[in-house]
Amino acid sequence: MKENFIKNYLSNTIEEFHKITWPTKDSAIKLTMIVLIVCVIAMIVNGVVDSIFQQLFSYLILK
Repeated sequence: MKENFIKNYLSNTIEEFHKITWPTKDSAIKLTMIVLIVCVIAMIVNGVVDSIFQQLFSYLILK
């Protein structure tokens, strides 16, 4: 029973693997650039928000 399960699982996995459509090199580069740009924007936004909260808390603590 367990042997049959493993054999079916591996067979189905290989079958699904053959259905994958891989992106072209140009598409992969474009998508990677989009991810990097979004990460940089998120990093900048988080840095600005962190700076604002840091100044706010230091103002509240020192007063």
